[in-house]
Amino acid sequence: MNPQDLEIATQLAGAAGLLIFLLPLIGTFLLLLLLLAAWRVAKWTRSTREALDVLNGKFDQLLAAVEQEQAVAPSLTLPPLATMEEAPAAAATGEENFTFEAGPEPVYAEAAPEPTPEENEEGGAEPPPVEDVLPGPEEESAEETPAPPEDAEEAAEEATATATALREESLPAQPWEEAAEEEETEAPAESFQPPPAEPMASRLPDDPRKPGVHLARCEQCGHKLAYKEKMVGKKVRCPSCKEALGLP
Repeated sequence: MNPQDLEIATQLAGAAGLLIFLLPLIGTFLLLLLLLAAWRVAKWTRSTREALDVLNGKFDQLLAAVEQEQAVAPSLTLPPLATMEEAPAAAATGEENFTFEAGPEPVYAEAAPEPTPEENEEGGAEPPPVEDVLPGPEEESAEETPAPPEDAEEAAEEATATATALREESLPAQPWEEAAEEEETEAPAESFQPPPAEPMASRLPDDPRKPGVHLARCEQCGHKLAYKEKMVGKKVRCPSCKEALGLP
């Protein structure tokens, strides 16, 4: 047998021995992992059950409190939905059904038939008295309702105009009305007043020692102003009298 074969066989035997030694360790480790997972699942299940028991207890307490409040104040309970569904449609639209009972109809007397001349001659009896016939409701309304005048609208307008004129003549003019009229008459006159003239500054001869600097005098107080050429035409405030001036 070659030395190489022996070496290979020795290596295989060592690997097999190592594997045989590691298999129990691996099995033990897997068993521990399985036990740990089972313990975690059991612990999670127990904690979940306890939380559910607490929630169920609180829910039962709330139900008991609600039932107690309903027993103490039964008038606050809402009516069942069936009564609302059985309500008539007229209640939803806000209309009310009224039943009118027919009263006794008026009795109108009928005119008796007039006897013929033959019956008067044969019987010789006097004719029955003529009864008064009550007019019907249509006839009464036709007789009592007067015809509307043709110029009713014109008469109403004339009456309104007359009443307005009498009220204006009888009531004196109120002071606030007179003040409003005076303000209206005075407002146009005030609006056309010309604006006050702005104070101007008069130009002075320039100083040859300072080229580019202009001199001016305020017409209001006589204060002298010195300004650069780029300020020409702009408005400034006089440092003495505080008036707005247009620089010449």
